[in-house]
Amino acid sequence: MFSYIKGRLIEKSPTRCVLDVNGIGYWLLIPLSTYEKMAEHGNEQLLYTHFLVRDDRCELYGFLSLEERRLFEDLIAIRGIGGKLAIAILSGLPPDRFWEAIQNGDVISISSIKGVGLKTAKRLILELKDKLVVEVPAGAPAVEEAILALVSLGFSRSEARKAIDKVDVHSDKVEELIKAALKSS
Repeated sequence: MFSYIKGRLIEKSPTRCVLDVNGIGYWLLIPLSTYEKMAEHGNEQLLYTHFLVRDDRCELYGFLSLEERRLFEDLIAIRGIGGKLAIAILSGLPPDRFWEAIQNGDVISISSIKGVGLKTAKRLILELKDKLVVEVPAGAPAVEEAILALVSLGFSRSEARKAIDKVDVHSDKVEELIKAALKSS
């Protein structure tokens, strides 16, 4: 619904902030990693957002990077992980270290986050292993777009990357990459 919000920073604390956008104060819940890098009071700030609607409440979450927002969205898609725990996870480990822990099956690092026990850590590893962000060479936006398109067609991210890697097409055209990847699968 909202992709980002840009406004003057009125208030900030380690868990939330208020941005003034044309006279309206937006209250956003934020991870500690966002708080630590935010602008000073009174300065302009842009935050990528996620609007979470639950049965009993609506909450607006803010993130300094798209990577943080994507991880938040991956986390809340898992049964039993709500916004509060997803923010705690983002506050406990930066996205790159979190994904490294997922890739390595590092239950200890993940369970060291406040609110995450051994059982939840194991479930996170199991659920997120196939969502690992694959490094795409710089200057290869067509490859990334093709991977995202295959994911939207039902491939896991790792399956999509493998399908693209098998393709013997060196093209800047997303359509050609997708067609070749689908034929090779």
